[in-house]
Amino acid sequence: MRDMERLILQCSLCPGDVVMLTAAVRDLHRAHPGKFATDVRTPAPELWENNPYLQPLDENDRDVRVIDMHYPLIHVSNHAPYHFIHGYAQFLEQQLGVRIPVAEFKGDLHVSSIEKNWLSQVEETGFHGRFWIMMAGGKFDFTTKWWNPDNYQQVIDHFRGGFSSCSVANGTIFTRR
Repeated sequence: MRDMERLILQCSLCPGDVVMLTAAVRDLHRAHPGKFATDVRTPAPELWENNPYLQPLDENDRDVRVIDMHYPLIHVSNHAPYHFIHGYAQFLEQQLGVRIPVAEFKGDLHVSSIEKNWLSQVEETGFHGRFWIMMAGGKFDFTTKWWNPDNYQQVIDHFRGGFSSCSVANGTIFTRR
């Protein structure tokens, strides 16, 4: 591990932003296997559980580089042909002086073997089958974070013939017949 560059990536943003950081860590290690030892400090440590790319590092160790993560690409989000997933990767490229190609357009969450065998909360209600859960909400800071609720209703109406619905908690679950 001494030949590896040791990094602690810090991010104090919301869980959705942290999920995008998981993708940058994955892509860094895929592009440069064995070159970096990486740890993280975020407000959502559960998102990093079982992550094979992380190694515990001490931020007080003088050989550890601590990087406050940002995604300045967001400032051109409505003008450049990039997805949010590119933001952290591009920032990290600039910080480390390496290329980090985006490998997959998804976060990188790792579920344990035990968790894979858990029942979903829907199954806990007694329903066993395929289902969709739609959450019609968002926030207005960027246009892609809000879809008009009428559009969700159009999707539901389109598929209504193949679905029955039932209310669970505060949401609606649409189950395939």
